[in-house]
Amino acid sequence: MSAADGTLLQFQQVFRAYGRIRALAGVDLEVRAGETLALFGANGAGKTTLLRLAATLLSPSSGQLFFRGQPLDRRRRAAYRARLGFLGHASFLYDELSARENLLLHARLHGVTDPGARVDALLQQVGLAERGHDRAAHFSRGMQQRLSLARALVGSPDLLLLDEPFSGLDGPGSEILRRALEDRRREGRCTVLSSHDLHLGLALADRYVLLERGAVRRVWDCEPLRGLAAHQVSLQRLARPDVREPVA
Repeated sequence: MSAADGTLLQFQQVFRAYGRIRALAGVDLEVRAGETLALFGANGAGKTTLLRLAATLLSPSSGQLFFRGQPLDRRRRAAYRARLGFLGHASFLYDELSARENLLLHARLHGVTDPGARVDALLQQVGLAERGHDRAAHFSRGMQQRLSLARALVGSPDLLLLDEPFSGLDGPGSEILRRALEDRRREGRCTVLSSHDLHLGLALADRYVLLERGAVRRVWDCEPLRGLAAHQVSLQRLARPDVREPVA
């Protein structure tokens, strides 16, 4: 599929190894413009490695990534990163800076036209408007996760990568994230997220990818599964060819 067919990001026979450990084993995957794609798999399946490769924090051991049909090589990485948002296990926050200062720094790095207005809007969106002048070091885990989400969104990225984004969030924080993802879908922006919560991931995504031992086991439309109860969803069920048939 070419960029003209709607592919935003493409993995082509991507391998990634850490010494003798093979984390990704020949991944072929297309991420479509405007979709929300959920990554599922057991621990060690390769979800985090795939996201870090997409974020250019890692390079493939072999194979190639393409963005809008063009090889994602060193010449194109700076322009790609400018259109990218990433929320991983590390917050990428500066503890000695306030919440507002952290966001202003990233807004300026992304060339946001009116960084002050953008930062104020994001602090309001993630429920931290009253804590904007407090240092990030004084925030709880959940508050840091909210601030990290705002950091990832600051440049209005075309592609948002989220690695277990609901981890550490309480009920209100989870609802803030859910609304942010729904807003992106309505705006036609692309999101790729990994989650251990299969039911939640299926509810938020258009398609899911099931990874197993570093390989893509299945890519499927989420719509047939939205009506299933949480107890009816499992990794084993997602891998089945009859997955579109709800269990009574």
